[in-house]
Amino acid sequence: MKSLLFSLAMLISLSLCAQKERSGFTFSVAAGVLPTYLKDQAYQNQWPVAVSAGYRFKGLLSLQLYAGRSIATSGLETLADETQVRYRNNTTIIGLKAALHTTRFERIDVYGGSMLALYQSDIQQLNLNGTAVNLPKANVPSQNKPYKYRQAEDKVLVTAFVGASYYANRRLSIFAEAGWGISVLQAGFRLTIQPSYLHF
Repeated sequence: MKSLLFSLAMLISLSLCAQKERSGFTFSVAAGVLPTYLKDQAYQNQWPVAVSAGYRFKGLLSLQLYAGRSIATSGLETLADETQVRYRNNTTIIGLKAALHTTRFERIDVYGGSMLALYQSDIQQLNLNGTAVNLPKANVPSQNKPYKYRQAEDKVLVTAFVGASYYANRRLSIFAEAGWGISVLQAGFRLTIQPSYLHF
C-alpha cells in the first residue's frame, strides 16, 4: 500500500512539474499546409499564414490571440453577358482561442479547443484587361451591372480545433493543428517563455 501511494505521489509530482515547465507566455508562427479555398481550386497569391500570442497556465488551459491572412484568386468564370472574370479574395481572421491540454507525454502535447473569431473577406472582380472592381455589398442593389457575386459580409463565428505539439526543449516546439482557421490544416513553431526568464 505504501509503495502504491509513493508511486501515485511521484506521478502527481511529475505531472505538476511538466505543467509548470510548459506554462508561460507563448508566441506562434504557422503556415497553412492546405490552401484556404482548397475546394474552389483557387490560386494562392499569398499562402495562408497565422501568428498568435497568449499564455499557457500551469493547469490544462491556454489562451491565445490569433490573426491569420490569406489572398487567393479564382479561375476564370463567365458572367451572364459572356464576360470572363476572376475573383480575388483577401481573407483576414482575428480571434481568441481557448484550449485544453494533456500532460500524459513528456515531449508531446495534445490539445483541443474553440476559437471566437471575426472573419473578413474583401472580394474584388478582376477583368481580363487587368482592372479590379470592388464588389457591391450584399445588401446593396447591383445597379444592373453583371456581378456574379456580392461582397461577403463580416462574420463572427465559433469554431473548433485540435492539435499536437512536439517539444524540442522547454522553450521551442513544433506543432500541427486542424480546424476552421486561415487553413484547414496548419503547422508551425511555438516559443514558450516562462515569466522567470523575463527580466525588466
